[in-house]
Amino acid sequence: MPLHNSIVEITTIVEDWDPDHGKFGCRIGCLKYCPQELIARYYQGIRVLPLDIHNQYIDQIPVSQCISYCGFGEPALNPHFIDMIEYACNRGNPVEVCSTLVGLTELQAHRLVKLPIAHFLLHHPDYYHNAKIPLTEEYYRVLKIIEEPGGIEYLRDIRMGGCFVTVYVEDMARHPERMQRKLARRMCDFMKNLNYVLMPNGDMFYCCMTRGLSNKVGNLHETSFNELASRHKEIGKAMSKDPNSICHICPSSYNYYLDKGQQIKNRILSGRTIKELFLGDMVK
Repeated sequence: MPLHNSIVEITTIVEDWDPDHGKFGCRIGCLKYCPQELIARYYQGIRVLPLDIHNQYIDQIPVSQCISYCGFGEPALNPHFIDMIEYACNRGNPVEVCSTLVGLTELQAHRLVKLPIAHFLLHHPDYYHNAKIPLTEEYYRVLKIIEEPGGIEYLRDIRMGGCFVTVYVEDMARHPERMQRKLARRMCDFMKNLNYVLMPNGDMFYCCMTRGLSNKVGNLHETSFNELASRHKEIGKAMSKDPNSICHICPSSYNYYLDKGQQIKNRILSGRTIKELFLGDMVK
């Protein structure tokens, strides 16, 4: 759930998928809302992002670009999680984090709260146990460090409880044929602003809605970030027109032509209503 308009999400770890032993990717197991079994099954390459490879990836990304430690799994499960954040912060990139805190130690938590994190989205346990967050003594000690005065300054909360609203990435991945397919050209905020998801093997996906299953734009081992970013609008335009793209079943997309019409209307009216435009000062 990105908080900046333009981000690169870092997936620090892709855990194994092993149905014979009841393992389905990320151990947090939000399977109701996240197709972890498909992400883990189809992903190829190194599964735990090494720190030196992470640093090579970050070095390709402009300092102005926001880095989000979230991606398609719990980022704190990577043992170098804090080292990665420190590297990005020291380089000067704005940094976001979305985490359940699972995998984070008290020592790491004390290091984390000292970093200039722009936003931290804290994923809490929920009553329905959709997120399998172990409520250990260490978890509560880490949580206290994060939440108490002197902890993370820009903290927001999320929990997959009764009021949680899905964005349907799970349905788009598991049953795309059941999703309502929209015919008109599509538009979304991801097309207006770069929002890529980077995997440990260097694969870059167009947005978080793909769950790493479709719309791969390239690989940082083969093509530089700047080159991939330069093709962002071109790729988005092709996806918006392609009736078979994920954009045409994605609930986050909206009608391109209606959006353009609204922009023209706002430009002509300068924020006024049609009544205000014609009647001017007579409108109270």
